[in-house]
Amino acid sequence: MDWIKRSYGEIKKGAEEGNLDAMTALGICYHKGLGVSQDYKVAFDYFSKAATAGNLEATFQLGVAYAHGFGVTQNFTESVKWLSNAAHQGHAGAQDSLGVRYATGQGVPQSDKESIVWFTKAAERGHGVAQFNLAIAYVQGQGVPQDYFQAYIWFSLAALKGDSLAGESRDSVAECLEGKQKLEANKIIKEKLAKEIK
Repeated sequence: MDWIKRSYGEIKKGAEEGNLDAMTALGICYHKGLGVSQDYKVAFDYFSKAATAGNLEATFQLGVAYAHGFGVTQNFTESVKWLSNAAHQGHAGAQDSLGVRYATGQGVPQSDKESIVWFTKAAERGHGVAQFNLAIAYVQGQGVPQDYFQAYIWFSLAALKGDSLAGESRDSVAECLEGKQKLEANKIIKEKLAKEIK
């Protein structure tokens, strides 16, 4: 979304002209206080307008707003509705967030299996947080059989995105693997990096 890189004046003008990406970028500006005073309510209003009109990023942002009560009363059911919409359209952040909703049972019946489905979709798309979440599930055997080999792979991929905790966790689970397993895992990591959907 190149709109967020533009000046506040350009973004505001684009939003006033009805550009959905500009509305979403303006919502992000208000949410984060970029060039304007932080105002979650105004951010929510821009996300709502753009999401209702079909903007994917705004749909995700609206789901996050409902989950955390940013500019609106916290409502996990509404959060899941918007996150699910964005997740089914391939938004990796929404897929990870939907996985969290299923893992915690917030707005949906708790389901480790369903959380793994969404963490995996996002992780395969290269989403670092989802990769970390999936690795944790493999370590704990939550929704999947406990598997330190898989955990090593996913922690490694998350660590490559700059997550220092993932790097430390990878090093810990590496102690549970034999040298041959690490070599095989590193081969798979390289293949997954090459295939990540941006």
